[in-house]
Amino acid sequence: MAPGTAYIVGILSVGLSIVMQPLHAQVTLDRKPILRRKPQGENAEVSHVTFQTGEYDTLDSYMENYAGLPDLTQFTICVHIKYHRIAENNTLLSYFASGNDDELTIFTNSLEANTLQLYCCGDRVRNYVHYPIRLYTWEHLCISVDLSTKRLTVVLNNEAKEYTLRENDDGSSSSEPLVIQGGGRLVLGQDLDSEEGDFSLEQILACEIADFVIYDVVLTADEMKSFMSCKNSIPFEPIIYVDREMTTLQAVGDTDVSTIPERELCVKDSGHNILFPERVTFKDSVAWCGMLKGKVVLPANQEENIRVYDKFLPFRDACVDSWRTLYYFGAIRNTTTDKWTSYYDGNPIAWENFDVQWNKISNNYGCAAVASLNMKYTWYAIPCESAMCSACNFTSPPKFLIRGLCKTSLLDRTYYLNDYYNGRPLFEGEEHGRIFWNNGTWELRSRRHSGLFATMEVKNSKAYPFGRKTWAIFGDKCDKTKLDLLLTPCSKGEYTCNTGHCIEKRQRCNIAIDCPDQSDELDCDVVNIPPGYNPALPPPRTSGKPLSLAFSFRIITIKEFNLVGFTVVLDAVTSLSWRDSRLTFRNLRPDYHVNEVRRDGQLWKPQLLIRDGARSAVDLEVRSDDLYAMAEDAALPDDVTILSEGNTRV
Repeated sequence: MAPGTAYIVGILSVGLSIVMQPLHAQVTLDRKPILRRKPQGENAEVSHVTFQTGEYDTLDSYMENYAGLPDLTQFTICVHIKYHRIAENNTLLSYFASGNDDELTIFTNSLEANTLQLYCCGDRVRNYVHYPIRLYTWEHLCISVDLSTKRLTVVLNNEAKEYTLRENDDGSSSSEPLVIQGGGRLVLGQDLDSEEGDFSLEQILACEIADFVIYDVVLTADEMKSFMSCKNSIPFEPIIYVDREMTTLQAVGDTDVSTIPERELCVKDSGHNILFPERVTFKDSVAWCGMLKGKVVLPANQEENIRVYDKFLPFRDACVDSWRTLYYFGAIRNTTTDKWTSYYDGNPIAWENFDVQWNKISNNYGCAAVASLNMKYTWYAIPCESAMCSACNFTSPPKFLIRGLCKTSLLDRTYYLNDYYNGRPLFEGEEHGRIFWNNGTWELRSRRHSGLFATMEVKNSKAYPFGRKTWAIFGDKCDKTKLDLLLTPCSKGEYTCNTGHCIEKRQRCNIAIDCPDQSDELDCDVVNIPPGYNPALPPPRTSGKPLSLAFSFRIITIKEFNLVGFTVVLDAVTSLSWRDSRLTFRNLRPDYHVNEVRRDGQLWKPQLLIRDGARSAVDLEVRSDDLYAMAEDAALPDDVTILSEGNTRV
């Protein structure tokens, strides 16, 4: 406006009434065909995600989609999943929409609970499904939901079960149709307690998943089973899926996205194979695998032969012997029949891959091994005294228990032998621990508690933490900072030798050596004497009642009976029994005669005084005075805070 000019401004005041309508975000996703498997057929690969890839558990490991889902009244979710560790809640999927953190949530509980839980529709629906979790094993899962008919179908490892969706009966039920609202935030691997996250370490997902997909249709049981068998005849395209390009789901933090050969998911499980990179003879390989509840590997076909070889080839430098072979097979030569037979059952092996030039008929070449490099996958006949690595096969992931930690310890007590770290096998804890080789010793560290770890006293660089070892403990809640701990593969009904070998409990303290180190015949006392026990004091009253004492007197022989002198000489056996509530017992057998108490001088015993009819003391010649512990009922539950297994009783 030029200088000196003027203008008039008219101001109109009006009243406006604006009615705000609820804004609902409707998401429409592009349904164009996609190729999630490249290429198809025998070499097909599928998407693969590993959560919690760092040294420590973190809230910063998940996949997310901010565009969310469309409104859904039906859907199907399919995934291959391999659990590594277990949290309190293992959240596969969490979807926050319309202010609801449980618009759709799917998670599993602990190994003890064995349940899969599905919440949806603003927490109006909660269903609990039996779901036995197995660690380090590919599980195949599809969940199909039809909200209009309230039908839930769960297919787990090719077994289909149907359920009725359960609406909450807490008074909050609504007559409105069930629907999952669109336009929210979708996360895999963490639980959304708010739109911002509010994640918790107790709700993480420490696992691998493969070929995760969400369809907006209800798949049939046969279609879901085709997903599990990797035939995948599903005629629909997913609305959400995982791929390396992160088209619909973005990886965040310690999350690795890659691809995996589809055959690894759907191949028939031949067990779990672990190689120990120390060179030993065939006899020692058999003993080593057997101690850990496994067998020396023996591939049943070429595919398995290749898979085992490729897995163990990185250990070539540590394992190859003078014969240029890598590891033994569990087969031996039968020179009478000129057949290769299984070491374990003596039957002819069903498949072999021997080189013609190195399949000699000789007692000197009685064992089988695989070539290291020049003729990979090829088998050789070699002397059984050759030194190479032990390759062990297990029907399930090898499981170990740590005994001897105090009750308040934060350390894991259960571990699985699964992977490798610093060139040696790695033990992964069931929840957050791990045992690994580092700087010349074995370390036990927590992924969740900073500063919580332990180191093993190593006297031999080839030693493993199996059996009884001394550990220095740091940052734990136990009083002691140095403990003897026992890492054992033994099952219920077995006793662990200090070496880690397992024997039957009945072989413990049976006056026969069964453990390689004779530890089964050590510490065979049947009584645990607590600190402060006073043998001069009788057992305390129980329930206000005085001590009950049972007495028996059995005459064996009458040697002299004098009516004139009123004397009698006889041999007799007296028996006294009582309960001392201050004591606990262990290593008890049903036959009490083998439960001799070897520290009877440290225990209270009633004093036996025999008088005649005139109340005069009689002359006693005690030929033997034995004390035994007698079991009256079942043993107490096993107490893993006690170093060795024992059938403890009170």
